[in-house]
Amino acid sequence: MLRKLLLIILLAGIFAALLYYKPWKNKETRPVTLADRLPIASIIGQSNLLNLSNDLSKTMFYYELPFRDVISPTIILSQAKKFGLDVQAPVFFFANNNLLDMQEWGLITSVQDSSKAALGISQLKKYYHLSDTLIAEQHLYYSPEFNVFLSYSKDWFLAYHGSDIGVIVRRVCYPKAGDVHPRWASFIASSDLFKDDLIAEIKSEQLADFGVKAAVLSMSNDSTSFIFNTELIHFDALPFQLMPHGPSFEAKDFTKQLLNAHFDIEQLRKNTEHPYRKMLEQFGAKISFPTDEFLAVWKGDLAFRRGGIQTIQEKIIVSELDEDFNVTEVEKMRDLQITGFALQLSTTKNARDFVKTLSKKGILSKDRDKYRFLYSPPFKLKKTDSTLTFYTSKYQPKLLPSFESKATWSFDYTPVEFYIDSTSTKVIYGRIRVPLKKIVRDAVE
Repeated sequence: MLRKLLLIILLAGIFAALLYYKPWKNKETRPVTLADRLPIASIIGQSNLLNLSNDLSKTMFYYELPFRDVISPTIILSQAKKFGLDVQAPVFFFANNNLLDMQEWGLITSVQDSSKAALGISQLKKYYHLSDTLIAEQHLYYSPEFNVFLSYSKDWFLAYHGSDIGVIVRRVCYPKAGDVHPRWASFIASSDLFKDDLIAEIKSEQLADFGVKAAVLSMSNDSTSFIFNTELIHFDALPFQLMPHGPSFEAKDFTKQLLNAHFDIEQLRKNTEHPYRKMLEQFGAKISFPTDEFLAVWKGDLAFRRGGIQTIQEKIIVSELDEDFNVTEVEKMRDLQITGFALQLSTTKNARDFVKTLSKKGILSKDRDKYRFLYSPPFKLKKTDSTLTFYTSKYQPKLLPSFESKATWSFDYTPVEFYIDSTSTKVIYGRIRVPLKKIVRDAVE
């Protein structure tokens, strides 16, 4: 009797479980999204192609380029619809290596009509050689001229340049629903907060060597230049913090390089293991520079300016023949043209001892009333209780109060500007401004 009762209770429990879980009903399955297909790489990003096109068009019209209509949002949208592509949705891209040498890259976007995408491939075949191939049962088109693979399905389009096409195809073609890579999931969620045309996240071993966990760049355009808003996210706390103001040199017409920075470096002095400290030591080791002694006297302000031509007088010894044709050595002065520079550091009262250390190591040498850094042109040195100033001009250059930390560096006559806007415990926020005048002119010519 007891066994029968236990059996009845067991059967009742199983029946109740069946009624509750209803295993005979099909489970609701989430459809595969474009995000599930995205491969991971050191550089990942997304772009709003129409917004990017609109801002680039402003630049093209500003410089009155003859082909400016080609990239207008209207043209791009109409062409995309013609070939079945959805450019109103985000275009995702990925790349390995670095931003200047991307040996592997790819982009993925949504497809609205795959039959029109086939038409687009047919149009390309009229102008470029495209060979057909199969990888992992997926049809691809390969351009040997550009080493680019093209492929598409009913809801995605892929363009890829690189050597890992098999891995990429398997990821794109056969994803699992909800299998978005955590890094892509985090990036897509955070990128919604940005309104810029393009945003990318970079993770690499090179950045990690400097203690940088990730770099985030978002691009915008103000007609005359590209502006890259940047975030450098570090693994550990920063060894310095940005100060709100400090002394700075003013940029002149002839200035090629300018650097004005204002930091609180107390933690940099203490944290001898931070990658930034290690980096300074490695640079200094090449000339036996006393990094520890420098950080002990430097208070965090740095103003540097280089550019223009300045004329200085240099003593030389020449051999001359006297009236009796005897060779004698004569001391003369000659004018020498050099690139002008000025450098000022905020320091403690012990800066004089630091200058003596540089002299003992042979890094700083005295040439009459002037000094030289190793083989540099001669310059003047002025020491006070709070500053060290080095300059090649006749008079000490004037400094002005500044409320920004900024560097201007000329690359092929294009003055690129770097700003540090703020710092937090682990993040440096900044901007990079790239003027387009010479770049556009060179591209057109």
